[in-house]
Amino acid sequence: IYIYYNREVFQYGYMPLMGGMDGLTHEGYGRIIANHLINFNFIEFFRGNENIFYFMPGLRYFSTFEKFIFGNNFNGILLILIFFPISLYFVLIKLKFNKRFCMLFIILFVLLKIPYVGFSYDHFARGALTFYPETFSTFFFFIFIILMFNKKYFLSGIFCSLMVFIRPNYFPILFIYFLYNCYLFLKFNDYKKLFFTTLGLA
Repeated sequence: IYIYYNREVFQYGYMPLMGGMDGLTHEGYGRIIANHLINFNFIEFFRGNENIFYFMPGLRYFSTFEKFIFGNNFNGILLILIFFPISLYFVLIKLKFNKRFCMLFIILFVLLKIPYVGFSYDHFARGALTFYPETFSTFFFFIFIILMFNKKYFLSGIFCSLMVFIRPNYFPILFIYFLYNCYLFLKFNDYKKLFFTTLGLA
């Protein structure tokens, strides 16, 4: 919805960011890190443009990765926004909700504009297009849940770690997930699954 009403902004695949905001910092750091990687300056690449990460640490590397794949545009972000409600739909399916309920839920999620509550696609779209971490970490959370229910332990651990790397506030989810798997797999002596889960989370 937000993209449709502002489609003229994306004629060249890029939405200019306003000054004085965190998103501009993340975007700028991503460009600098990408330049370090191109020049094989690996020390500065892993340094991430500052000795101590004050902002969300993973978002600058997400920006760097997006630049390498999609170039100097927001097409990667737009792709995530396209799959965002789709991934939420499959999360609800994995939670055993009725398909009609899931479809109605997604339709309301896309159409309703409820700011600062979370139940609004418009809210997440605005966050992504101003390069704030919540949308990306939430998207990785959805992927993590889907992979977890599909028993893809290594991949689910990776996406759970990416979620926390982009937004460290979500660390309690990773911690609880790790403790739960430790209890479950040790109880049944399934050390292989515990190993792959721990490796993914690391």
